[in-house]
Amino acid sequence: MPTAAKLTGCLLFALIGAAVALRLPVYLPQGMKTGLLLPITVVVAAVLGWRIAGTRSGRQTYADGAATGVLTVAVTLLTLLFTFGLFEMLRLTQRMIYKGPMEAIIGIFEQALKFAPMLLHTDLMLVMAVGGLMAGLACEAVGRRWP
Repeated sequence: MPTAAKLTGCLLFALIGAAVALRLPVYLPQGMKTGLLLPITVVVAAVLGWRIAGTRSGRQTYADGAATGVLTVAVTLLTLLFTFGLFEMLRLTQRMIYKGPMEAIIGIFEQALKFAPMLLHTDLMLVMAVGGLMAGLACEAVGRRWP
């Protein structure tokens, strides 16, 4: 059932995802393609903002609302690392890098761990942390105002 809090979570976390995705290419290696980075990041962040922050809003304290915002950002980050690790593994599979299916599955996590340090820059961390706190608080306020 759509609610104002779910819509708010969807929009605000999509904005956080877009802000990170637009800044991230600066830190990526030269020549890495970023064609699907923005749309996938925005869609995943919007869906998880709707499903996590939006559904919990309106019946918790503001501190819990802020924590829910940070939780939503963390889950979004892990989901995106897994997703892009999967895409990179599939790209490497076409080059016959992996010897078997188990090695390819392990390759997903290896690729995700390879991408993770690229997110450890101050500006990206601030956008994710402060944005998650503010979005969680906004979702909670909207959930209380329009249940």
